[in-house]
Amino acid sequence: MVNGERREPIMVLLLSFVTCNIYGIYWHWKVGEEIRAALGKPDAVNPALALFSIICPPIMLYYIYTLDNAMQELAPKKGVQYSSNFILWLLLCLLGVGYFVEMFMLQDKLNDVWAADAPVV
Repeated sequence: MVNGERREPIMVLLLSFVTCNIYGIYWHWKVGEEIRAALGKPDAVNPALALFSIICPPIMLYYIYTLDNAMQELAPKKGVQYSSNFILWLLLCLLGVGYFVEMFMLQDKLNDVWAADAPVV
């Protein structure tokens, strides 16, 4: 069973603010790798998109969409409830906070997934 790293969601946000979002890009890369490994599907998430989002922010929206879809597949396999949050995150992006809400909510749910005892099936 492959599990990812448990992180404090508030620390993810604080480190992103302090590093002018360099940590946020790194976090998205690592989370993408962890989800991809847990699913056992190399094409489920492409972490390189997190890097490209630096030069083209709409790419980050697509990347967040793929993370949300991958979580919809991964969470139930680990016995954790998860429903899509992409529309909420997209709407909150219009207010300038969707990116940070996404990071907090996704890491919080990932902590539940990584702590779950159910093996990925």
